[in-house]
Amino acid sequence: MSSFIFQNKTCVYFGQDRLNNLPHVLKRRGRRVLILTGCGSAERNGTLDQVTGYLEGYDLETDIFRGIGSDPDVSKISELVSFSKRFKPDVILAVGGGAVIDSAKALSAAYYAEEDDLWSYFAKNRCYDNVLPVAAVPTTIGTGSEMNGGFVLSDKENGIKRGFGSFDTQPVAAFYNPRFTDGLSKRQIAAGAADIIAHVFDSGYFTKGPRMELLWSLQTGVIRSVIRNARELMKDLSNDGAREGLMWASAMGLNGFLYENLKQDASIHIIGHQISADYNIPHGEGIAVVLPRWLRSCICEETAGRIARFGADCFDIRQDGDVLKTAEQAADSLESFLYGELALEKSLLKYGVPESGFRELSRRVVRFGEIFGFLKLDEEAVYNIICKCK
Repeated sequence: MSSFIFQNKTCVYFGQDRLNNLPHVLKRRGRRVLILTGCGSAERNGTLDQVTGYLEGYDLETDIFRGIGSDPDVSKISELVSFSKRFKPDVILAVGGGAVIDSAKALSAAYYAEEDDLWSYFAKNRCYDNVLPVAAVPTTIGTGSEMNGGFVLSDKENGIKRGFGSFDTQPVAAFYNPRFTDGLSKRQIAAGAADIIAHVFDSGYFTKGPRMELLWSLQTGVIRSVIRNARELMKDLSNDGAREGLMWASAMGLNGFLYENLKQDASIHIIGHQISADYNIPHGEGIAVVLPRWLRSCICEETAGRIARFGADCFDIRQDGDVLKTAEQAADSLESFLYGELALEKSLLKYGVPESGFRELSRRVVRFGEIFGFLKLDEEAVYNIICKCK
């Protein structure tokens, strides 16, 4: 039997004309709006100007914090807390990609904290008595951060990258406009597509036990949508239908709707986060290297049926009765899609990860314990996956 909790408080405003609702959403939370943004992309593509333009004439006081990078360190959140306490915001507005939105949620949780060690504070809390409300205007595709309460931070001093968060830090509103992603390159879109698929995989898409058929169908639908729309965007970046389809699949992939049995098998992301922490590889690109190699490592008599069905459902592989063969074809198809059609890099060596560092990387992935999921991963199992990524 299935057992789960689903809660999503984020009010979605989707479409090219939805920003006209933004000032009203913010005013319900107060007058003082702190805008967080990244290192310039939201300004270059005009998104930030549109956002601030809509806020004019509504008696809102704003301040802007710029310069949030793609892999925010916990020290950046401390800097954000100090900045925000000088401004005293009533609400945070994140305009940017997943790192910007994650930083807004971390600030939301940390603003009223009375502890200096924010890493320990985030690690020991799964709920917060008092938070600043967050609204989000996403400008990337893949992270899905605008519709969940989680946030990923790095502790670069100790080489750790991990997720935190709770229902309390989930944005109250998200404003989606596919035009805000116009500045993304094909490579960024491809990496986002890989990240969405990994989110669905890590949401329990593969499981050894019985599961609800409706959830499987919904998860499969998201994956098929990602494959179809990413293919279209690789042909033509001006395809608005494909862009909005991929943007909504990104939201569905990590808003909690697809989770089942209260378990999130985050194996792929745990490995990907450590690779990113140690070698500064863009998140989605690192995920793409790991994703099909993890899947191939999972193939055995016990799991082949689930993987074979993935191949049949998502890549239309014909099942001929040889389940192990079909499972291998599913892994082949995923590799062909990521490394062929999307032209993503498949080798960790090309990112500067030396083969001599594979063992230490594997040890760091499981330094807090083995990973339990579709495939239980100890150091040796992680090492075998990473070796397939060379």
